[in-house]
Amino acid sequence: MNHLNFSILNLAAFLTLTSFSAIAGGNEVGNNLFVAEPKSKPFFVNDSGDRYWNCEGLVSAKFIEDVYSDLSELSVGSNVPKPMLTPCHYSIGTIKIFNRVLYNYNIDFYTNKDLIKSCLTGKYCENRRTMTLKIINGNLYKQYTIIHSGKLSKMICVDLEGNIVNKNNGCTN
Repeated sequence: MNHLNFSILNLAAFLTLTSFSAIAGGNEVGNNLFVAEPKSKPFFVNDSGDRYWNCEGLVSAKFIEDVYSDLSELSVGSNVPKPMLTPCHYSIGTIKIFNRVLYNYNIDFYTNKDLIKSCLTGKYCENRRTMTLKIINGNLYKQYTIIHSGKLSKMICVDLEGNIVNKNNGCTN
C-alpha cells in the first residue's frame, strides 16, 4: 500500500523539479545542522513509510557539502563512481525494535538519475551513496555507506570532528 498513492510519473516530475521545491519549501534548517521534524510536506513516502524531501532548506548547506565531499572521497577510494551533487535527498525513516521506535536520518546522493526511482520506491537500489546520522551513547556520528552494483562497497563510522571511529562496519553500539 503506497502511503501517498504517488505514481511513478508524479515521482519523476518531483525529481525533475528538485531545485524548484527547495525554493518553495523555505529554509527550516536556519543555523542548525538538520531538521529532525520538518514542517514541510515530503515529496514522497515509500511503502515502508520513509519520508523524502530535498536536502535544501532542511539540511545546512555546509553539511550537505561536507557529506558530499566525504562520500565522493570514499567512492574514489573504493574504486567506484562518485555521486552526483544533485539531487540530494533527505529522508527520515523508522525502525521498530523491541517496542521501541528508532529514527533514521539519511542524506542520499546517487550516481545516475535513472536509478533514483527504484531507490526511492524501496525496490532495488544498485548505486546509492548515503550518510546516516547515528546516536551512540549520547554522541552523534555519521555512518557512510557506499552501495555499488547492488553490493556494499564501504561502510564507515565518523564522528562530527571527522575522526574515523570504525573503518569496516559502520556505527555499531
